[in-house]
Amino acid sequence: MLTDSFSNPSPYQQHPSNLIDSDCTKAHSNAPKLKALSFFSGCMGLDLGLEQEGIETLLACEIDKAARKTIQLNKPELPLIEDYLGINLRQLY
Repeated sequence: MLTDSFSNPSPYQQHPSNLIDSDCTKAHSNAPKLKALSFFSGCMGLDLGLEQEGIETLLACEIDKAARKTIQLNKPELPLIEDYLGINLRQLY
């Protein structure tokens, strides 16, 4: 007899949000905030997702002119460089 896995999900098929331990979440809330440098940024879709999870983007690097224009319009406060070659990151911060 075939069973419908959608009507009777096994414990292994639970949605990940149901498996989060509240004590684990509390422990991570005291952790230092993560920061990132974004290379090959595109229009920053990945960076937006990371920011939703609490990771701060400090710098974007994108060689494509249209993508850089999008970044400048959406995030004018974010430092933006065209190419990472020849850049000394110590000079940026």
